[in-house]
Amino acid sequence: MKKKALILVLILVIFFGFYFLFPDLIYKQGLKAYEKKDYISAEKYFNYAKFFKPKSIKILIPLGISLYQQEKYDDALNVFNQAKNLGSKDFALYYYLGKIYYLKGDIDKAIKEFSYAVNLNNNSYLPMKALSSSFWYKKNYLMSLFWAEKALKLNSKDFETWNLLGISSLKLGFYDKALNAFNKAIELNNDYCNGYNNKAEVLFKMKNIKEAEQIIEKAIEIGTKTNDKRCVLYAYTTKGEILESQKKIKEALDSYQKALSFQDFNWKDQQAINFLQTKVNNLKSKL
Repeated sequence: MKKKALILVLILVIFFGFYFLFPDLIYKQGLKAYEKKDYISAEKYFNYAKFFKPKSIKILIPLGISLYQQEKYDDALNVFNQAKNLGSKDFALYYYLGKIYYLKGDIDKAIKEFSYAVNLNNNSYLPMKALSSSFWYKKNYLMSLFWAEKALKLNSKDFETWNLLGISSLKLGFYDKALNAFNKAIELNNDYCNGYNNKAEVLFKMKNIKEAEQIIEKAIEIGTKTNDKRCVLYAYTTKGEILESQKKIKEALDSYQKALSFQDFNWKDQQAINFLQTKVNNLKSKL
């Protein structure tokens, strides 16, 4: 009888040890894969751990990020919402929720999540940078400028944030401020196609046509070299506008048509594509 009881106790110890310790071992393996940016393996380990602990926020957050990094946005959204419904106040949760909504084009939801991330951690420039970009797409350029400046106070070495500062300033008519910001972005990343493209645009607005023409060719060169199709689309658009302003209709039409050949059907580019198609049709009628 005592022997049977002892065996039963051992079985229970093994069972509960397996139940409580095994998920943590798998979770740690997931973290190792995650730190190595092996997100496919990390996802597998975290899913195994989640099977045993489906309500563990510490498992759900890195699982969601691993899915996000593999561009499995709907799966990531589902996992993040599970963590959110469990009451998580994790900064990364709300930051990545914002990024997913932004990629889906739901900017209002993105702004809500990024704002909450800032409230949870006001020492990170990332959600501030994301808010700047989000407000820019909402055409709220003052708020975009505000958040870009806030982000740069925390990290003045991020070339993309300098570009955000520049494009917001450009829309607001602060041309000198915009030009300074684009110069800073290019200084930080000499192969940044958008920096050159936007610099050419502000020079064009400032009536410095000759330099604008030189800079836009640099943008096209870099965008082609780095296979940045979106930037090349915008660079050829800017070039077309410069040529059109000089009454070079045939050359402008050619530039707009080249721009259209780089369209990627991204929701963020639809307005630009509509603009280009209108330009092409108008110029064709003038020939």
